[in-house]
Amino acid sequence: MILFDLKKAETILKKGDYPTRFIFNYFLVHSLILTFAFFVISQDYNSWLLFLDFSTGILTTLLGLIYLYNLNEKGDKKSFLDRYFVLGLIISIRVLLLFLILFVAFAFLDELLFDFNIDTKGFWFYYTLTFVSTLLIYILLGRSFKRVANVKV
Repeated sequence: MILFDLKKAETILKKGDYPTRFIFNYFLVHSLILTFAFFVISQDYNSWLLFLDFSTGILTTLLGLIYLYNLNEKGDKKSFLDRYFVLGLIISIRVLLLFLILFVAFAFLDELLFDFNIDTKGFWFYYTLTFVSTLLIYILLGRSFKRVANVKV
């Protein structure tokens, strides 16, 4: 299972020479992460904040998937779900690590140099973080889909 090497995964997907087990592993990990995320996210926010978060997440996911599907259709029209699960997991891990590094750097700067007074456990911090990270994931997935599906821009 390839977790970081996006170019290698793109090459494998372009060739189309991979076993079903290869895709199943990505689907399995993706499903487990989603299940865990739903468990963690079930926090005690008031109902309109949960509705806002849920609505934005659904809308972002819906528009992102339509965007990726249309890119795939403009290209070679092959293996959309295979590409989505493999590339999506790799890119999500990369974005997660990027945000983790930024968060640690931000906390370090906040503690030692500045006093930003940002509530990192509050809803708006979480909401902004999840929205920006989801948007970034779909943008990077779009770039990767263009390379794999040979989309002519």
